[in-house]
Amino acid sequence: MQDDSAPKREKPNEKGLFIVLEGIDGSGKTTIMKNLERYLCDRGYTVYSTKEPSSGDAGLFIRSVLRKEKVVSQRALQLLFWADRADHIDREVEPHLANNEIVISDRYMFSTIAYGTSSGVKKEMLYDILKYFRIPDLTLYIDIPAEVALHRINHNRKEAELFERESVLKAVRDKYLELSKAFNFRVINGDKPEEEVSKSVQRTVQGFLEEMSFGAGQEIV
Repeated sequence: MQDDSAPKREKPNEKGLFIVLEGIDGSGKTTIMKNLERYLCDRGYTVYSTKEPSSGDAGLFIRSVLRKEKVVSQRALQLLFWADRADHIDREVEPHLANNEIVISDRYMFSTIAYGTSSGVKKEMLYDILKYFRIPDLTLYIDIPAEVALHRINHNRKEAELFERESVLKAVRDKYLELSKAFNFRVINGDKPEEEVSKSVQRTVQGFLEEMSFGAGQEIV
């Protein structure tokens, strides 16, 4: 059932395009974003890549919480994410969109909804704040099972971060799948070889750009 509280993007942005990659920890978003940026730049698009938490002061504090170096309540943490997001949008995203660029963000507001509600924060509070933020033009959700994500995390890192437990990642994945229906995400199967997942993302984005008449690119073979 569609969530009536979810705001909708009524029309394409007049300038630029805002693309978001979402997924649970260990889904491979960072590598996929780098590959997507390279793909688009090779085809003549001007691209700006960014991520949340951002590199601003609020984002750096959040990262220290995720590394378990500092402790705050879950409600406080999710409000910090919104504060960082406001700064991130104002300092980075909007200026590049105003230059008619494609902005790609590794995580955005939907991470806060998925992780926050899975951690017991009231959905109503998060949605009340969400309505003040730009809705992305395109959101791609990289879907992988929690156990696969955790295996990747354990293989690549010495220590797990705050949310990197299988039970948490399973709950977050369920929330993301609910959000994918409410916000019309493009769901990408991430439980495949990296190159195959990246090409699937690139095809989806290229099709969207052509649909929006945002320049012409070359077809992926």
